[in-house]
Amino acid sequence: MEKSICLFSSYLSGNSLPNYIKFYLEELRRHFAELVFICNDDAKLDEASKAWLKGKGIQCSELKNDGYDFGMWYKGLKNINIDSYDRFALVNDSCILFGKLDAVLKRVNESGFDYCGLLDSNQVAWHVQSYFMVLNKKAAKAFVEFAAEKGLVSDYLQVINTYEVPLPAYLASKGLSAGAVFSYKNDPRRPAVNPAFVYAKDLIATGMPLIKKKIMNRSMPFVQLKNFMASGFDPSVSTYIRLIEKAGGDASLFAEWRGLSSKIAYGLKVLCAKIYLIFRS
Repeated sequence: MEKSICLFSSYLSGNSLPNYIKFYLEELRRHFAELVFICNDDAKLDEASKAWLKGKGIQCSELKNDGYDFGMWYKGLKNINIDSYDRFALVNDSCILFGKLDAVLKRVNESGFDYCGLLDSNQVAWHVQSYFMVLNKKAAKAFVEFAAEKGLVSDYLQVINTYEVPLPAYLASKGLSAGAVFSYKNDPRRPAVNPAFVYAKDLIATGMPLIKKKIMNRSMPFVQLKNFMASGFDPSVSTYIRLIEKAGGDASLFAEWRGLSSKIAYGLKVLCAKIYLIFRS
């Protein structure tokens, strides 16, 4: 019988588990024999959150945040005996899960890839986006070797260019395959954009049960927002909520970000971005 483990990396700004993370963890627990919640050790997770995790049969590991998610996953894999498992999931909290994972995990299992993500991208170079990855044993061992070779890096963009983008090529050099459930690899447009944002509406409509947290909590920096809007990104949060509800998703997970102040601040950013793009053209 196949034995599986999921390592969920989270960077907490507070000391308690938000509802959207609890929802995500509960759904992952349905699909993996073991689930480890890995968070930054300076968060000082409160006792109520630790009790909730224990009650759900979820292990808790508080680690120093070196190398962002890749550093956390690397440390998590180093702390287990890889040979004891057949399937590994590496997941982070940069997306909000609003529905069930059954359909997409069925497609992952049927893909035949050694290393399978939910979404790929042609930005910089073709690669698998790293917020949700499922690996077999060979790929998990190669991931550890790759991370050890690259070392732990502290800059966010450096993490993407050091780990996420070159990882599929490294796996290919080891004779391992990589791919994604929702793929733009063979899109004739070869869009050099981040599809998790620019094509978020299309992804929801075609069965993606996750959406980037930055879209829903309106935390996108101005430069990133205007660049995405220039590529066709729809900044309307209410549009995504309607699409999620139409897809049968749980829109209550976004309740904590519906405050008036965040809407006003975000609305001003969107307006400034629109003005910038008008004058730029």
